[in-house]
Amino acid sequence: MCCHLRMNPTQWTSRNLFLKICLKDRVIAQFLAIVTILFACGAHAQSFVFPFYLDGPHAAIPTTSSGFAQGTLTYSPGALAVNISYSVSSPVHELIFAVPIAPNTGLVFTYFTDANLPPIGVTSATRGLSPLFEQDILNGLLAGRATLDMSTENFTYSEIGGVVMVPEPSVVTLLALGIPGIFLAWRRSRNLS
Repeated sequence: MCCHLRMNPTQWTSRNLFLKICLKDRVIAQFLAIVTILFACGAHAQSFVFPFYLDGPHAAIPTTSSGFAQGTLTYSPGALAVNISYSVSSPVHELIFAVPIAPNTGLVFTYFTDANLPPIGVTSATRGLSPLFEQDILNGLLAGRATLDMSTENFTYSEIGGVVMVPEPSVVTLLALGIPGIFLAWRRSRNLS
């Protein structure tokens, strides 16, 4: 059952409109569709921060190294940035980021370090992304398929490595998507009784 507004436009006030107008389910559904589209458009243009932890047993080829590293990988449209603190057995040759393009079709690689770094340290680097592979990289990161490996003088392929973790959705996003659903459930239960 829905109320209909039968007032002279001069009587319209925010209080009267709030008290007199009932939203129909289709209006709420249209609102939810618009909000979902806006979230989807906004999600493509935003930055994501992915935490990671690297160690020997999780390297591309598992090792007995006692080395470790931790940090964050930040995806922004057009760029990847890494901030890492590490401790390994010998000078670092490179930090390699890899993500499968699609199952059994190949990998996209990005090398973050080009020069020898000391065995213990903190470093950061940013690399631009090719528009050709940018969406594949984002999809791989969000699906939890991206890896990081650190090669050193003692372990030329990979001393330590690991999978880049997928961040949890933010509380604000969950609330923004959940509150309209709760309102719809309340509205339907009210209509049934």
